[in-house]
This record gives sequence, structure tokens and C-alpha cells, in this order.
Amino acid sequence: MRDVNHGLGYTVWQLQHRIQRMLEREMSEFRVTLAQASALARLEEEPGMSSADLARHLLLSPQAVSLMISRLEAAGHLVRTTATSGRSQPLAITESGQQVLGDAEKAVKRVRAAVFGDLGAGEQALLQQLLDRSLQTAKDCC
Repeated sequence: MRDVNHGLGYTVWQLQHRIQRMLEREMSEFRVTLAQASALARLEEEPGMSSADLARHLLLSPQAVSLMISRLEAAGHLVRTTATSGRSQPLAITESGQQVLGDAEKAVKRVRAAVFGDLGAGEQALLQQLLDRSLQTAKDCC
């Protein structure tokens, strides 16, 4: 039996794909994508981040992030602030963006409960630990 459609990697991919679809469906209720909600969350954690830094964090191309920023700005969820030096314009989340982010957090909790609710707290913690370790190994080698 070939390992392409079987095994741990395939199972992780299937789970990630299903979770992403569930989250996208939930996020569509308040007219943002999962990537846009992730961008807002990152900007809340680190106000003033540049679009280039945001692209690196989200693992997206600068062009994709530029388009995302334009859409979030048009929706009133973020603003470009005045740079103190250099060319990049720091980004900041607005009150509207804060509201969307609050809704997104509730959606994430609902999806997390739906997907991982059958696991006890200890099992969830162990799974998180193992996935974090595997992710770190992947980052180190690639």
C-alpha cells in the first residue's frame, strides 16, 4: 500500500483541510476570510506591523497581503498609520476590526469544540505538544 493517501501526514492534511473549511464557513458569517481574521489577530498582538512583516508571518506573498490589507481597510477593519521613518506604513486594527476579531475568536472556539471535543483536556494538551514539536522539526529542516 502506497503512503501517499495513508498514514500520519495524510491524516494531518485531511484534518487541517476540514478545519479550514469549517472555519471559512464560520468566518463568512461576518464577511472575512480565515486569512483576514488571522491578519487582524496578528495586528492586535503587534500593532504597527508592516505589510511585509505580516506577509512573512502569515506565510503569504506580499501581493496577496497587499490585496488583503486593501480589502480590510475598505471594510473599515484596519488603517494604515503614518510611518515615523522609511516607506512602509504601519498597520493598526480599528474598533470594527476588534469586533470582527471577537466574532472570529468565538468561531474558532466553536470549531475547536466540534473537532476536538471528544478528546479530554489531557489528550488535547498532548496532541498540541506533539504537533508543536513536529512543526518545530519541520521549520528546522525546511
